[in-house]
Amino acid sequence: MGPGRQLEAEYVATGKARLIWRNLAFLGDESIRGAEAAECAADQGKFWEYRHTLFERQVPQRNAGNLSVPNLKRFADEVGMDRTRFYACVDARTHRAYVAAETEAARKLGIDRTPTLQIGSQRIQGLPAYEDLRQAVERALG
Repeated sequence: MGPGRQLEAEYVATGKARLIWRNLAFLGDESIRGAEAAECAADQGKFWEYRHTLFERQVPQRNAGNLSVPNLKRFADEVGMDRTRFYACVDARTHRAYVAAETEAARKLGIDRTPTLQIGSQRIQGLPAYEDLRQAVERALG
């Protein structure tokens, strides 16, 4: 379990903190399509499960092809979504404008890389060690 998942388990799942996800799709069409697909998963109440699957299935050395439409659909099948609804949502690019608006809003805030975390007033870019994240959350909780 990576630092982000640990943080979710210790703070979000226990109700001590809230996690708000914002899309930042800036790596090209696959990045955009992946964010759109995650929003299609949200329509079925499976955003987090799907989002985790996207990250787990990425191959860092080979970005192209990881988030192809066939893969996005296969991941939805793995998560157990209503195939007809999900496929229609992805094919229609139902959440395209929403993802574009979130990406633009992030850029206006000076956020230009992922992951970027905002914990209280502290902005953290990259994914530091779990202990550093935990300390930032504890400071924010006061």
